[in-house]
Amino acid sequence: MPIQSFFSTPLSLLSCLLLMVTISSVADDHVKPEQEADKISFYQEIRPILQANCHGCHQPAKAKGQYQMTKFDRLLAGGGEEAAVVPHQPDQSLMIELITPIDGEAEMPNKRDPLKPAQIEMIRRWIAEGAVDDTPPSAQQKYDQQNPPIYESPPIV
Repeated sequence: MPIQSFFSTPLSLLSCLLLMVTISSVADDHVKPEQEADKISFYQEIRPILQANCHGCHQPAKAKGQYQMTKFDRLLAGGGEEAAVVPHQPDQSLMIELITPIDGEAEMPNKRDPLKPAQIEMIRRWIAEGAVDDTPPSAQQKYDQQNPPIYESPPIV
């Protein structure tokens, strides 16, 4: 069949159009994950740093400086009048000021070795990217004072 007669039938044109749309949509799908993969993940990268270095003192039971870091909204707010994390503005974020060593000493973590430069840079970049909470819904705490956990059987003491 000559090329001219192949493209003259409506079914052939429709098939070619469908093939082109499919190829372009597959190409678009491959671009998005690469762009997202470059972003710093709060859940996978920032939260573990905070858990290991900060949550011991900045949790509901202690809340040193009235600062709780275990809930995302309180992590951003800080313990005083100044926001600890200002999305898109790491240089305006108190957290960056407190964790960045000056002459080898950082204010936070208190009485511990400072965070590694790579950890500080990761936190700085996460804030610059918008300080997004990407915690999956299945990992978010669903219990609080108004919604306590319900147990199938009483705890064994």
